[in-house]
Amino acid sequence: MKKPPSPKRLDRPESIPTTSAVGFPPNGSASGVGYVCRGSRLQWTSAAGFLSTLFSLLISAYPFVRVISPRIYTLKIAATIVTSNLIAIGFYKLRTRTSQKQKATLSKAA
Repeated sequence: MKKPPSPKRLDRPESIPTTSAVGFPPNGSASGVGYVCRGSRLQWTSAAGFLSTLFSLLISAYPFVRVISPRIYTLKIAATIVTSNLIAIGFYKLRTRTSQKQKATLSKAA
């Protein structure tokens, strides 16, 4: 029985394969995990997701009820959103840096 080819590494842009029109990899496998659809529905869906997220952030920062100071309310909500996103980015950076160190350690050991 023939061994399937190992998946390409996605940490280098030149190794990112494109997909066929239906969203599956060109090699015909049914698993599209890790593959990027350039110029397809994925980019449009990502843009729509970004716009809906931006819209929800604007709605959450706008005071629909009476508050003492709408400007202070908006600033507090916006500061909370920005702070939580910065914390999330920090966790992401920490996690990716840790996994890169682990990969480097494993490659040196091998």
